[in-house]
Amino acid sequence: MLYNDDVPELGEFKFPYPKNIVTQISESKNGCIIEIEGLDGSGKSTQVKTLEKKLKEVKKNVYCVNFIHSEFIKNILLKTKWENCDTITFSFMYLMGLSNVYYREIVPKLKEGCIIILDRYIYTILIKALSDSKIKKEWIENCVSIFRKPDIKIFIDTPVEECLRRKSIENKYLSYWECGGNVFNNEALRKEYNIKEYKKGFLNYQRKVRDIYKDFIESENWSVINGLESKDEISKKIYDIVNEKLLGGEKNE
Repeated sequence: MLYNDDVPELGEFKFPYPKNIVTQISESKNGCIIEIEGLDGSGKSTQVKTLEKKLKEVKKNVYCVNFIHSEFIKNILLKTKWENCDTITFSFMYLMGLSNVYYREIVPKLKEGCIIILDRYIYTILIKALSDSKIKKEWIENCVSIFRKPDIKIFIDTPVEECLRRKSIENKYLSYWECGGNVFNNEALRKEYNIKEYKKGFLNYQRKVRDIYKDFIESENWSVINGLESKDEISKKIYDIVNEKLLGGEKNE
């Protein structure tokens, strides 16, 4: 078989270099994407599992995804974290993980008309990147533009102080990254576990993250739920939102 090499040699490049228009695959227009977001400790992961269970009782074609826990990205993401890399590299790690899950799992399910529930999705990548003031919003938004936007966006709005209280009860230690150690470049958090400094970092970082979420919520169509309500009440409100927008009011006994 003959192969024609049309790659330009040095000196043969023509400027400006043409840009390709980013397009989504047409098959992804089927199905539905539900993105549930919230601060660390807001209770979003618990509510994702509850919603999945409820939806499967009335509609079988339901699929739940958490791309951050993907085996494809797990080891390299941990190394990236521990190397305390810059925010741009960190963003690429998340983009790589989501891209793998998106084309291998999400897109095939969307083709089947499936309801996809995402415990964090493109807005997690946006918010984590924009927590670093050096990152330009236009750049990170262009990066996530290859992924289909969620059809339903739900934010569990839990006060930062309550998130800290829950995290302190659930875990022996607070997470370095949930405390914004890499964003604030706080080397003191890496050298020793000082609970006072970790709590301070958690409150500062989560407040910053919440402010960024609020900017998106105010300019886009989000459903916001009070995270201080009981788990049952929150799960009922989430289901009612999805039921109204997606299932046409089907009852779930």
